[in-house]
Amino acid sequence: MKLYDLPPSPNARRVRIFIAEKGIDIPMIPVNMMAGENSTDLHPEPPLLGKDTLGRALVEMWQRRMEFEFLLPMISIFRHTGEMWKGRITQIPEMAEAEGKNVKARMEWLNKELAGKQFIAGEDYTVADITAQTALVMGKAALGIRIPDELTNLNEWWARVSSRPTARA
Repeated sequence: MKLYDLPPSPNARRVRIFIAEKGIDIPMIPVNMMAGENSTDLHPEPPLLGKDTLGRALVEMWQRRMEFEFLLPMISIFRHTGEMWKGRITQIPEMAEAEGKNVKARMEWLNKELAGKQFIAGEDYTVADITAQTALVMGKAALGIRIPDELTNLNEWWARVSSRPTARA
């Protein structure tokens, strides 16, 4: 294990303190953000975060949407209905019900957004697809939430992403 460190960063300092408290000795490699060292990518292909500045912005926008519109609501439904959360949190069944309605409405929205597109952020498979894919897998497996048949664009997207060799990772 190595820690790529930015010495003045509060987040990096938190990690350094944690490591020190645990008594762990690992190599620390300082990263010079002023020189752009943090912007280098050892594995640029495939470009899961976008190909250029505009592509990266679009992927980030769609990634956040998939988190807020699908992943977080699925987690909320699970927390408010799941057996493993009983006694750990105050479960509010009405919250889960409302989130379920929201997810179904957002599926309709995403179905429209996918018209004419292969993937969520455009023609390339990106982290936005990965986030939506994992959210919908959770919805299907743990919550019984499935994509309605009439949402053809979303179902076609689902077929594309779930048939990828990496879908079972």
